[in-house]
Amino acid sequence: MVELLSPARDFAALESALNNGANAVYIGLDGYNMRAHTANFSLKNLKQAAERCHHHRAKLYVCTNTVMRNKDIEHLKTVLPEIKSAGADAIIASDLGVLKIARDVGIDVHLSVQANVSNSESLKLLHELGVKRVVLSRELPLEDIRAMTEDSPL
Repeated sequence: MVELLSPARDFAALESALNNGANAVYIGLDGYNMRAHTANFSLKNLKQAAERCHHHRAKLYVCTNTVMRNKDIEHLKTVLPEIKSAGADAIIASDLGVLKIARDVGIDVHLSVQANVSNSESLKLLHELGVKRVVLSRELPLEDIRAMTEDSPL
């Protein structure tokens, strides 16, 4: 199934995406989004964003794809359960440590382009680790992408 995925930096953009047919929306979360200098959602308004998406039968994905140092990982251990309980359908991550925490919490993981996945062996391993979706490396030529998708368990 093809999914129309749209970014949203605030509620106006979220509503625009939903009203224009997005099947899913991804949002940044304060402190955890690679686009740190843009507006982001907070844990306080995350549940409302999830409710709006689900009202439109769309999914909500939360970006947690920033560089994760030890202190960030420790904090994320408390944040991921809140993201899940707010109703997010998955997180977008790039750090392998986040995969483990997400698996422990029981929230789906989509791997970000920042993880630089560029071969079929990586896809197989990521599938074994519980990743549900992968955004492949930007540097891949189309023929490599075709070959990887034919082989992929994801």
